[in-house]
Amino acid sequence: MYKKTLLLALTGMLSFSYGRGNDGGGNIDRVLRSIEANNKELRAKAQWTAAQKLEDRTENNLADPSLSYAHLWKSKDKGETIGELVVSQSFDFPSLYATRRQLNRLKAGVYDNRALLFREELLLQAKETCLDIILLRRQKKLLDERLRNAEELSEMYARRLEAGDANILEMNKIKLELLNARTEVSMNKAALNNLLQKLTALNANLPVDFDDDRYPDVAFPGDYQALKAEVMASDRTLAAFEKESLTAHKQVTVNRSQWLPKFELGYRRNTESGTPFNGWW
Repeated sequence: MYKKTLLLALTGMLSFSYGRGNDGGGNIDRVLRSIEANNKELRAKAQWTAAQKLEDRTENNLADPSLSYAHLWKSKDKGETIGELVVSQSFDFPSLYATRRQLNRLKAGVYDNRALLFREELLLQAKETCLDIILLRRQKKLLDERLRNAEELSEMYARRLEAGDANILEMNKIKLELLNARTEVSMNKAALNNLLQKLTALNANLPVDFDDDRYPDVAFPGDYQALKAEVMASDRTLAAFEKESLTAHKQVTVNRSQWLPKFELGYRRNTESGTPFNGWW
C-alpha cells in the first residue's frame, strides 16, 4: 500500500506540472486541461461534494418552529368560543452546535481531499493514455518500415523465384514475415484507435486534438530522499487518511454529546372566558 501510494504521488507530481517540457508535453497539458473542464465524472464529483457540504450544514440548523392554533365553541352557544395559539422552538444544548460545526469543517476537508484525489487519479489515467498513444505512434513508424521492407523483400524474392535464383522454401519464409508484419501493423492500428477513443471518452466525447509522437522532457530529480520527503508531505492520499481519522474522532465526540439536555422555548396565548392570557415557557 505504501509503495502504491508513493508511486501514485511521484507520478502525479511529474504529471500535473502544466507548462513544463517540450512541445509534446505542452500538448499533453492542453489535453489534460480540456479533460478537467469537460469530464462529466469530475463535474458530478464536484456537485456531489457541494451537496454533501450543504447537507451537513443544514443538519446543524435549528429545528423548524412549531405553530398550532385551536378554536373551540359550545354546541349550544356558538357565540362563546375559546382560542389557543401555541408557538414553540426546540434546540439542542448550545455547545453541541459548536461541536457539530467543527465536525462539518473536518468533513468538508475530507470531501475536498476525496475530490482532489479523484481528479488526480482521473488526470493520471488521461496522462498515461497520452503516453501510451505516443508509444504506439512511435511503434507504428517502426512497424510501417518493417512492413515496407517485408514487401520489398517479398517482391525481390518473387523475381528471384521466377529467375530460378531462389527456392519455394525461402519464398514461404518471406511470405510468413510479410504476414506477421501486416498483422502487427493491424494490431497497432486497432490499439491506437482504442486509446484515441478512450481519450475522447474522458473528454466527454468531445474531439481531442492530440497528434504527438514525442515524449515530453521530464527532469528527474537527483535527490531521491528530498523528493520522497516532498511527496510524503504533499500526498493527498495520506492527507485524506489523516483528515478521515480526525473526523471519526470528532464524530465520536458529537455522539457522546447527544446525552446533553434539549431545550424548548414557546409562547402561548389563550382567550378563554373572553380575556386573553399570554405566557412563555
